[in-house]
Amino acid sequence: YAEDLRYFVSLLWSPGSEHYSPDTRILFITPPASGELMIKAKMRSGHMPMIRNKDTKACAEVVKKVATEVGAPYVDLYSAMENRVHSANKRAEIPNKLGTSNSTSAGKVESTVQAAKSGKYGGYDQFLIDGIHLNPAGNKLLFDLVVAEINKNWPELKPSSPVLAKPPK
Repeated sequence: YAEDLRYFVSLLWSPGSEHYSPDTRILFITPPASGELMIKAKMRSGHMPMIRNKDTKACAEVVKKVATEVGAPYVDLYSAMENRVHSANKRAEIPNKLGTSNSTSAGKVESTVQAAKSGKYGGYDQFLIDGIHLNPAGNKLLFDLVVAEINKNWPELKPSSPVLAKPPK
């Protein structure tokens, strides 16, 4: 996997390549986290192979390592999803651990928790359709992360940038 990623970068950034394009910007994106419970449910219907989150995490680590080696920025979608899923699950435990009653603030926390833990899939269904593919919220998360990384690394590509604001000649 790592060698394949390096190869694709070399096609654009190696002077000896027939596809050499040193000004091409490359942004790596890690795979999303995998919702194993969702995948297992789909497997029962015979529609999906099993993909384990630990394997997805290993792929995400390879993407980050290769991006760093070649000097390209990356979006860590895997960690962003994991952090959101696990922080929502931790918020779910707080009212129960504190013995909170039906107060207004407890109700707000509980509704947030239910939205985050939606259903029986541990919160992954807030970002994934089937345990692997992004749903609209997952696409929004990815979009926001990509835009932030572009703005950080290539500010001239911001929509408000004078370069992009000018109509083409």
